[in-house]
Amino acid sequence: MILPFFYDGTYCQNEALYGFESSLERRNHVAPLITAKNEAVKPPELVNKKKTVLYWTKMFSSKNFRLSVHDENPDVFVNCPVSSCMGTSDRNYQPVQEFDALLFHGPELNARDLPKTRSPNQRYIFADFETQVFHPIPKRLEFNNFFNWTMTYRRDGDIMRPHAIFRKISTNEFIPPDIPAQWLDVSDGNVSESTRLLFKKKSKMAAWFVSHCSTNSKRENIVKKLQKYVKVDVYGTCGTLECPKAKGAECYEQLEQGYFFYLSFENSLCRDYVTEKVYRILDYDVIPVVYGATDYETFLPPNSYINILDFPSIEALANFLTELSQDEERYLSYFKWRSFYKMVTGDPHIIACEFCKMLHEPNMPRQVIADIYDWWAKGSQCVPPPEIN
Repeated sequence: MILPFFYDGTYCQNEALYGFESSLERRNHVAPLITAKNEAVKPPELVNKKKTVLYWTKMFSSKNFRLSVHDENPDVFVNCPVSSCMGTSDRNYQPVQEFDALLFHGPELNARDLPKTRSPNQRYIFADFETQVFHPIPKRLEFNNFFNWTMTYRRDGDIMRPHAIFRKISTNEFIPPDIPAQWLDVSDGNVSESTRLLFKKKSKMAAWFVSHCSTNSKRENIVKKLQKYVKVDVYGTCGTLECPKAKGAECYEQLEQGYFFYLSFENSLCRDYVTEKVYRILDYDVIPVVYGATDYETFLPPNSYINILDFPSIEALANFLTELSQDEERYLSYFKWRSFYKMVTGDPHIIACEFCKMLHEPNMPRQVIADIYDWWAKGSQCVPPPEIN
């Protein structure tokens, strides 16, 4: 396959010249955090020099492409194991073709605003942390054979950015979302005394914080069915109760004080996507009830959640939740995983460090993605909601 590539305003038609790998050849690849493939080693001066990254588009209002918990922080690579990288949104910082990488945010792509020149050593990176259902991109010829890497929530990309990851406490190592999952048996874990005390205070079945009332996943229909069997308190614009987002942690503390379960339902059903609300609730003494198209066993520790798709009907789910709320030891067993794993949430610095490390890796691929629209729209494997009785 001949894959054109921009270089100083002209096209290079020789794929072999730059050792490009078509995205079609890597379609079946699955990578937990980064993708590693073989390539001819770059000259030492390219490997060792400080890598510069240009944020070609904004990521909403963030000045650092949300590679830091603080949107105003200019140095997102500080304290990384490999930290010789810098990022800027200033297109005049140096000639565009001299940047090592350019980041493009999917929803803010503009075919009329693309770099005019390009070096063969650069990496153009497509980035998006939501699903293609909410962040579709246009099918434009300008974006064919344009991107080299992807930075998304998907496992089959080059840089994976989930909303949270887990560390094994005994070794401090990250647990990659592999298939099959490599989790420890958590049944012998301990439950803290504070968690036990909170159980005795609970009196309400389930809560749901929601602002989108009509979704692709039809989660709202599932909640209506569930409400026929158990009481579900709905907070936000779709319900009758309020707990403003501005209160943040206070709402979740209120939640764990009174409720046994929290509904963490996806608004779209896409492979590999796990909403941040699932991870957020795992920080509290409430069991999340999940609904999505991903393999939760891959992303979450065993016995840390309840998947509605594991039940033959909503009534069966409701019966299980009722029984669990009345059985202290069975309920508390859903928190034993904390003896073995620690969740790391909301820290994009980890991804920034992986990104910088990749830019310094001499054997990273000079691949090209033939059709980013096809990769994003079709490869995301988003599905319509199933029939749930």
